[in-house]
Amino acid sequence: MKKAAFFSLLALCLGFVSCDNYEEPNPPAQSNPQESIFEVNGLTVEPHLGILDLDAINLQGADVPVASVKMSEFPEGYQLQLEMEVSGDDTFEKSEIMSTNITSDSVVTVTPDALQAVINNLITKDPSPLKVLARFAAYAVNGKTKVRLGDPEVFYCTETLDLVPLTPAVLLEETYYFVYSKDGKDWSKNDTVRMTRAGAGSLYDDPLFSFTYDFTKEMIGDGLYWKIVAESVLLSNGFPNGEMFGPAADEKNEQNGVLLASSTGGILTMDGVVMMTANMFDRTFEYIQAIASFYTPGNANGWSFPYPVLFSDDFVHYSGFVSLEGSFKFAPEAGWGRDFGQVNNADDAIGYSDVNGQIIGKGVANGGDNIPVGVDGLNYVTLNYLTRETVITAISTVGLIGDFNGWGGDLEMTPNEDFTEWTAEVKFENDGGWKIRMNNDWAINLGGDVQNLTMGGDNISATKGTYNVKLILKGQPYAVEVTAK
Repeated sequence: MKKAAFFSLLALCLGFVSCDNYEEPNPPAQSNPQESIFEVNGLTVEPHLGILDLDAINLQGADVPVASVKMSEFPEGYQLQLEMEVSGDDTFEKSEIMSTNITSDSVVTVTPDALQAVINNLITKDPSPLKVLARFAAYAVNGKTKVRLGDPEVFYCTETLDLVPLTPAVLLEETYYFVYSKDGKDWSKNDTVRMTRAGAGSLYDDPLFSFTYDFTKEMIGDGLYWKIVAESVLLSNGFPNGEMFGPAADEKNEQNGVLLASSTGGILTMDGVVMMTANMFDRTFEYIQAIASFYTPGNANGWSFPYPVLFSDDFVHYSGFVSLEGSFKFAPEAGWGRDFGQVNNADDAIGYSDVNGQIIGKGVANGGDNIPVGVDGLNYVTLNYLTRETVITAISTVGLIGDFNGWGGDLEMTPNEDFTEWTAEVKFENDGGWKIRMNNDWAINLGGDVQNLTMGGDNISATKGTYNVKLILKGQPYAVEVTAK
């Protein structure tokens, strides 16, 4: 494109910037003008070839070469500017935009730190080699005038960058141990509790390690010193002189805080089942008294504590069937003081929506307000005690399904007044199996031992005959009574 044509298009895109006898509003109205666009021939953006080792590039004090450009007939007075859009896959549904620099020899670069920050935020914190998708939007810039080349859907040079990320400031191991000592001086490899990682993905993206342990009063005594140590240090000949982490001296009695390599150790005074969680990347820790179950005081039970309703196998993930009405709260004991509920934050507050015909509420129960109930009646509630993430699923139907009806179409059960018992009459023409499921769907179903029903359990066996079936959801274990007629 010739310069004259370029400037004609530019004028058409930008429009008039002033007009005689025109008075602007006072104060001026807010405006968000759409970015102008035009075409430029002779611009080529070519991909970078080869592996980009960010550590090596950073050591040289250089920038990362991500592409190169070739230009002809670019208008005088204007400079080319490229913005690089980065994504973990070629859909670019989740992406970030980076500014770039174009060197005198037409190489497009970004700084190693800026690229690493985008990778950490967008894709992963893992230092393993990876592939990153990139594409470029081009602009002609003259002072405050910035005009996009092509329409907003036009990108140059969609490419795959082979990267070796920067070495993280904190290097992690797969296994850590909680080490304890009576006096804070003598540390033994025998006085340890292995910490496990809940996540299954990248260690750097999910660096939470935890353990639960029953500390007797005799073990705790007047206080038990503790530290956290990586497995390689624990098993080394240099232990206990290697790097071990604990809280600062003025926080040694705290139940949460920052882990320091120079610590003399924390002091644990809490006996009974204790659960500790440590983020070994952020170097933070928290420990709590492990809770066996939760109550849900609310309108449905007169804001009382008749029996616990949420239970857990790992002291983190709790679940249970709960009769709810109006609003409620969570309580780890039969009484007030440690109760918690709705967070006073619009982004985290528990909100309800219709998901394929089921009313489901999601949010964070980390505040003091009452939690609203989406649908009065039986609900299936899950609570992650560490993150306080809460999911409340309204149960519209409870039904029997099995060989007696070809595993198609539920035989609905009838509830009692507080939804803790559900009954139905079922006829088995032949021996077979059956289960109990909610909302005519397999997402929430019970099976297995009739005296200890489990979520997603095996089929329940039945012999030919007619039976009264009673499902009991009052506390746990859940049970079903099958009585021949």
